[in-house]
Amino acid sequence: METSPAFLYGESIFTSSRAKNGKLFFRDLHLGRIYSGIEDYYLGKSLSSTQKSQISDKLDNFLSDLTGESEYRVRLTVFSKPREGITPNFFSFEELNFVCEAKKLNTNNPPLELKTYPSPLSGDYPNLKMGSYMPLLRLKMMAKRAGVDDALLVLDGKHVAEATTSNIVFYKGNKLYTPKKNFLDGVIIQALKKDFNLLDREIITSELSEFEGAFLTNSVNIISAVSAIDDVQYKMDIEKIGNINENLLLRGYDEK
Repeated sequence: METSPAFLYGESIFTSSRAKNGKLFFRDLHLGRIYSGIEDYYLGKSLSSTQKSQISDKLDNFLSDLTGESEYRVRLTVFSKPREGITPNFFSFEELNFVCEAKKLNTNNPPLELKTYPSPLSGDYPNLKMGSYMPLLRLKMMAKRAGVDDALLVLDGKHVAEATTSNIVFYKGNKLYTPKKNFLDGVIIQALKKDFNLLDREIITSELSEFEGAFLTNSVNIISAVSAIDDVQYKMDIEKIGNINENLLLRGYDEK
């Protein structure tokens, strides 16, 4: 029987960002994420320049319709066509579907409260067999049921990793830190390392109160202030966070 692997197994490559006036925030970094995902998972070899152009042209044609002053949340998803069996011996580029989606972005971005949970990639996670993104969605739902906004993932009972759909940055004085044990350096984390000397370091739950504050990062909301993690309350340096956010906004739509 032919099955949809994206539906059954969560098998897809995707990236999400924000768009305005036909431009994608950090466009080329997001395209690079898509290219490398296809090369690693689906093809096992480099994309040709023609194939890369087909993907970028599809994205740019889609973005050209997103005009005006409104900002949009944009997602580009790549997944294979239905097939028999779980995995084929190989994929061809022609078997891949490319879907672009957009919806108007809610730019209201209030401070968030987090609660720590065992990461799905740690031995403490329940033995549930789920689609690839579902473990993270489960934790986000658990956090909301607990009265907070998001889950902060913890490895081995103590090492902070990241939130369910965002990286996390802590600050103390003029220093910015992000957990060394995260799963993915997002586009905003890469930009912060380049322009703000963001440092990788191991961060454990017992030292969360030693930082002055924290914020989440992703290419849709850019920066979201964190007001609390478990019982640790942060004062939130809105000026510091706002300055970083403005710098990224200025760069993100113009830099490739």
